[in-house]
Amino acid sequence: MAKHTSETPENEIQNRFSSENVEGFGAVIYYILYVIGSQVMRESRRLCRKFYRGVRQCKWFIKRNVSCLWDKAAEKARSSYNRAWGYPLTHTKENLKEAAKRLSIAKNNGNYGYLIIGTWGEIFHALKPLGKPAVRVINCLLPLGAAAALVLTLNYYSGLTYALSVEYNGQHIGYIHSEAEFYEAEKAVLGRIVNEDYIPPEDYVPQFTMEVIDEDQFTTEDELTDSIIQASGNEIQLATGLYVDGKFVGATTDGESLVLELKEMLDETRREAGPNAKVSFVQPIKVQEALYPVSSIVELSDISSELNKEVAAARFYTIKPGDTPYDVANEYDISLDTLMRNNEDVVKTFLPGDSLLIESAVPMLEKKVVKTVTEQNKINYKTEQVQNNNYDKGYTKTKRMGVAGIEEIVSEVTYIDGFEVERTVVERNVIKEPVNAILEVGTLMPETYLNNVSGGSVGGFIWPVDGGYISCPIWGYYNHTGTDIACKAGTAIRASADGVVIASGYVRGYGYRVLIDHGNGIQTLYGHNSALYVSAGQQVQQGQLIAGAGRTGNATGNHCHFEVIINGQFKDARQYIGYSYPGR
Repeated sequence: MAKHTSETPENEIQNRFSSENVEGFGAVIYYILYVIGSQVMRESRRLCRKFYRGVRQCKWFIKRNVSCLWDKAAEKARSSYNRAWGYPLTHTKENLKEAAKRLSIAKNNGNYGYLIIGTWGEIFHALKPLGKPAVRVINCLLPLGAAAALVLTLNYYSGLTYALSVEYNGQHIGYIHSEAEFYEAEKAVLGRIVNEDYIPPEDYVPQFTMEVIDEDQFTTEDELTDSIIQASGNEIQLATGLYVDGKFVGATTDGESLVLELKEMLDETRREAGPNAKVSFVQPIKVQEALYPVSSIVELSDISSELNKEVAAARFYTIKPGDTPYDVANEYDISLDTLMRNNEDVVKTFLPGDSLLIESAVPMLEKKVVKTVTEQNKINYKTEQVQNNNYDKGYTKTKRMGVAGIEEIVSEVTYIDGFEVERTVVERNVIKEPVNAILEVGTLMPETYLNNVSGGSVGGFIWPVDGGYISCPIWGYYNHTGTDIACKAGTAIRASADGVVIASGYVRGYGYRVLIDHGNGIQTLYGHNSALYVSAGQQVQQGQLIAGAGRTGNATGNHCHFEVIINGQFKDARQYIGYSYPGR
């Protein structure tokens, strides 16, 4: 029989990891981890056993104590019931039995007097134990009954409709919800007056009393207004009143003609605008038949005159690309001086998107027209430059003419009395794509025009115009700070030297101008242009196309007003660009 040897876990681990079975440092590490793991497992099992033991004890404690508390509560409830109702009912039952026996004996003995008189005493004596419980029941039922009565009362009175009965100048004029309605109606009365003949009663004080009425007995504001006018003692008449944007214009006895005239105003505008246009009044219109003081009833022609009368207001025009002050003034039939005077700050720059004040008065009743407009606009072509080092800077030759494209634009345009106030593009269709121009540009710097400029950091200037001649030098007349180079309208204007555009737009006097900064306090200006091809902040190179020659601003003919400004001082441009066009 094999001998069984009992070994502890530690001995087993030592035997398992003896030098005969495992060798090296790895066996030692494995042994340490194994011991730690076994201890962790033992400790975790011990903690689990303690936890489960604690849970079982808590369950037992709760069960025992809850059961005990339940039994005590049940016993207390039974005791309270017996004291309050059980014992009184039992005693009452026993008393009733005893009373029945005594009454039965009295009957058998023929004691009918006791039966007649003593019956009520026996009943009272038998029911006496129920006295206190009955009082408790009554004390509980009385508040409930009072609350129920209160609810029924409130429900009844809340279902009633209350109103203020208004008495004015000794007359009952209606029922309203609040006093504010009366005073609003008083304001409406004043809103029906256009002449001074109406005398409002100053000493009439309204009297308000609370009454219960039916819901359909309330008086509307218009009815209340009529009643106040009737009670005022003034002469009144049924007529048709016209209100524009909430303001009373006047009343007429011919309401049908008033409506027809308003319709005719819209129809006339519709005929002018076209059959597909949407026509309406800008201001909300209200035509109301009611009682009016006789002094407020006027002729229909007077109402028409009032509608066409101008009132203080303002109309503005948003500048579009390509607009000039002359164009805007001509379009809206106002003088250029008036446009300049009303928009002094705007015309200094005259940038697209800015607003110009056109009119300061408009008709009282304005008409709005919304129609769809289809236009064809030109798509400007771009100019591509091809550099050629065989030619001097300033030399240009058109290798391919540019061709503008055509774009069809469908817009929804809103007009007020013929004045465009809003334009929304609905659709764009390119009918013809533009063809870019190709311009050959010389890049060779000729020594003839390498004129040194202050500091010498900027190279030489070149002639800024494709052709032309000097028609007026600097100081050619009073306050003339530049050199005029006469040329045809639209002639290319080019940057005389490399730099950054610091301003591009309309300036009073200069017209459309470009101002370029070349660094070191050196600037050049190009004025009176018809078109601008660069914008502020743009980097430009010498010879780059920046504008087209024109006569905008204070100019008598097409030319380029060219200025050279060094450290704020105006210089004679001929010292830097020469005295004539160097083209070949």
